[in-house]
Amino acid sequence: MDTFTAVQEEELDFLGNSQQAFTLFLKIKKEISNIQIKTNAQSLILKKYLEENYATDIGLDKMAEIFDMSKFQLIRMFEGAFHYTPMAYLRKYRILCSFKLLWENKSVDETAKAVGFSNGNYFSKIFKFEMGMTPTEYKLSKKNYHIEEM
Repeated sequence: MDTFTAVQEEELDFLGNSQQAFTLFLKIKKEISNIQIKTNAQSLILKKYLEENYATDIGLDKMAEIFDMSKFQLIRMFEGAFHYTPMAYLRKYRILCSFKLLWENKSVDETAKAVGFSNGNYFSKIFKFEMGMTPTEYKLSKKNYHIEEM
């Protein structure tokens, strides 16, 4: 007999009701845990997908199609796991990947295209927003650290 049927059909005393309530609580908690594990697994797969394909043109429509869910489900799932929307995470990851290229003296336009931005102007705007300095200022900061070329 399941918990719901037992509560409906049986007249229970306080202890019996408490036991049934606790049993129901444990079942609900287990179901929520199972849902979270499934969601977290999908979130990790999406995160890996973004990190492996950051240099390509990735949009929410494409991600939703690949992961067979609506854009809104995708955003809620990812944000629940990582506290960023997929697109915000992708922007931050692209900026992170740009550091090395900028320090290797790649141009802003080359770097922008290499990490998946459509053009250098948009990349510069996002870089400044995320880092508080322009990509050119970041490149020039290399001189402050006296790093020698090998």
